[in-house]
Amino acid sequence: MPYLTRKLGLSAFGEYSFLIAIIIYPTMLINFGFDTTSTVTIARLRRNKLLLSEYICSVYILKVFFIIVSISLFIIAYILGLIDFHVLVMLAAFFPKLISLALASTYVFQGFDLVKQMASITIITKLISLPFVFIFINEPDDLLIACLIYSGTFLLTSLVAIYYLSRKRLFYLVMPRWKTVRRSFIEGYIIFKVQCATSVYFNSIPVILGVFHSSESVGIYNVANTLKGVVINLVSSVPKALFPKVSNLVATGKEDEATTLLIYTFIRLFICIVLFVLGSFFISPYLIPLVFGNEFISASFVFNILLIAILMSVTNNFLGVQSLIPLGFKERFSEAVVKSSILAIFGIVPLVYFFDSVGGALGVIFSEVLVCYFLLTVHRKYRNVNILNAILRCNKKLLFRRWMNE
Repeated sequence: MPYLTRKLGLSAFGEYSFLIAIIIYPTMLINFGFDTTSTVTIARLRRNKLLLSEYICSVYILKVFFIIVSISLFIIAYILGLIDFHVLVMLAAFFPKLISLALASTYVFQGFDLVKQMASITIITKLISLPFVFIFINEPDDLLIACLIYSGTFLLTSLVAIYYLSRKRLFYLVMPRWKTVRRSFIEGYIIFKVQCATSVYFNSIPVILGVFHSSESVGIYNVANTLKGVVINLVSSVPKALFPKVSNLVATGKEDEATTLLIYTFIRLFICIVLFVLGSFFISPYLIPLVFGNEFISASFVFNILLIAILMSVTNNFLGVQSLIPLGFKERFSEAVVKSSILAIFGIVPLVYFFDSVGGALGVIFSEVLVCYFLLTVHRKYRNVNILNAILRCNKKLLFRRWMNE
């Protein structure tokens, strides 16, 4: 990314960020929450290869259908004059990424506890694509090539992942029954609503910035937000590895053990992030101009604001995805996020309008606080969700015993 900011410049990089913000919407539609719900289902069906294969194939069929819907919507938008031909061509460069989403099998790797293998595949394919960035992207006019390389990397990752799974023979291709496809749709829809709600106050901020302000504002915000995303991706590797373990423990009736594991991991992770945030707050004003160029110096202030959102995001992940979903509270989780997103948009739009990219960062914090409030409400309402009570009690003897055992 630092190479892109320097070669494309602030304006072209802002347009690049704006296009990626748009393509996130079909990405959400094609994923349709399967990376979360399918992990739980696969963990439950992994010992029945026939039912497992039928379920996985039903997910593939739904993803292909959503690709067709996404492409059709872009074409309709062009016919109606909502987007011009230049934007349509640029969006077409992301078609390989849409194909990769249909082939993507992250949920299969998570369900079979193969997270390390998936991470290795992702790292290797990104390293393979890296030389193409340096060879073919040298000026702002190379924006289309940058989009193609970006989407092509996703396609390569999915193809290698599919090949790996075919060698492992964890499932086989089968024509699923209609009721299986329907059940997969219903399960994914609950999380899809959450993702759509989340996108209202996260992914829509670059779009809103592009509407009210310039592409330069989008570029400034995206540099800060991308750095935040890098940190969250590093941090989320722990919850991603934890999620299948928690799901398996809950599926086998070991809810107390799952709760203990969640609390123990959360406390350690939270302390590490607090230390990282404090260090980054002082380093970012010097690091961002050095890495991305002097044009992006104002992104350091935006990033410092977003550091607070990282702490909130980790907390919300444990209160929501890691605890409510494995314990069977998918709908309550969905309702909490949808409520917060509806309220958040009323704060984000004026914040972005009056405070530019800084307002976007403030909008993210505002949204995370709302999500946290509604998730805490769910935990307090349903007493059989043990995670909040355990965190509030902070069972020190149990945590200390586990700490000493290590």
